[in-house]
Amino acid sequence: MIRRTRLILGMVVLGMVIVTCVFIFSLRNSHTPSSRLAQESARVPDSVLHKNDLGTTRLTSVPANYAVDPEIVKLGADLTDESMVKLIPESIPMRMRIARDVNTLRHEDTATSVKMLSEVEMYYWPGYPKEMTMVRIPFLHDVGQWDVESILSNRRVLKILAECSKMSKKDAARIVRDELRAALAAYKLMFEAEWNSVLHARQDHPIVGKTQYGAGPSLQISNNPDHSPTLCGLRFKILSLMVVAGNLGLAEAKDEVAAVTKMAVEQRDQFYYSQEGTEADRYNMLQNAGIYNRQVLMTANYGMSSGSFGGGAWEQRRLTTFNSQVTPYDLLSRGGGPIPPDYSKGSISVWVHKPCGDQEFDEFMTNHK
Repeated sequence: MIRRTRLILGMVVLGMVIVTCVFIFSLRNSHTPSSRLAQESARVPDSVLHKNDLGTTRLTSVPANYAVDPEIVKLGADLTDESMVKLIPESIPMRMRIARDVNTLRHEDTATSVKMLSEVEMYYWPGYPKEMTMVRIPFLHDVGQWDVESILSNRRVLKILAECSKMSKKDAARIVRDELRAALAAYKLMFEAEWNSVLHARQDHPIVGKTQYGAGPSLQISNNPDHSPTLCGLRFKILSLMVVAGNLGLAEAKDEVAAVTKMAVEQRDQFYYSQEGTEADRYNMLQNAGIYNRQVLMTANYGMSSGSFGGGAWEQRRLTTFNSQVTPYDLLSRGGGPIPPDYSKGSISVWVHKPCGDQEFDEFMTNHK
């Protein structure tokens, strides 16, 4: 009886592993520019497109049954620019999505944009492809890179960087400081509740509770209709504000930066050395829901000092403005796409620390307290 039970359990676990591998493979393929572009273009009705005398596909009107806000059509300059649309009708749905996001951001003042950083979808669209990583504690040196790319892909982050840089440091620090403090308090409660749910699943589930495999937390990556924050959204908001505070040298937010850093290191110590759950549970919780991102923490803390960025440990990124036609992260330009990033409205310089391990992080923090 025992041997039969073990055999059945082994078959179930093997089936779960196979299904997971197939899902991950299909998910990775869905993030390639060509497949995503084809999926988007398949939703465009012929009545939306019109070829002008030059043979260039242009946006004309949106039918009533097409699920796009008609206000988007009014943004003609963003949707029908010859240099952007060119001869690529497949780009129209993406351009419409970009125009919708830009239109939303144009109507936000700086304080509202900072508050709305917890809207999670802009971190995932366009986002950045996420490669499969090895479940390993301590973290490998490049674990935090995907978070950095996702933050820099968010047009709302670009808007905040540009607008806060034009304010006095005192005013910019006040906005960042207040939002960091509020976000961290809400995040702490949601993080603890999510980890408790993972542990309860281990205790109560008849199969999951007895296997070493685990998916960790279940994270929502879509916005709530009422704009209330999600755990994933609050996490990205905190990390984004740390990047902003560090790059702009907002020293008056030093206490809040220190509080975030303290919680992040406490999370690391808890999930590195705790025996609760499985290693896979702890790894996924810390990586996907935690705020222990060494690159972001080092960027923020370095910016609190009077030193200037530069040197071999730092990487400088040249990004577009939030209202550019195409950013380096949009599917139209990413990975050798057909349209280059649009710097016609200016550019934004952002510094981030290069990937590093725990030892380098600890030494850095000792020198920059």
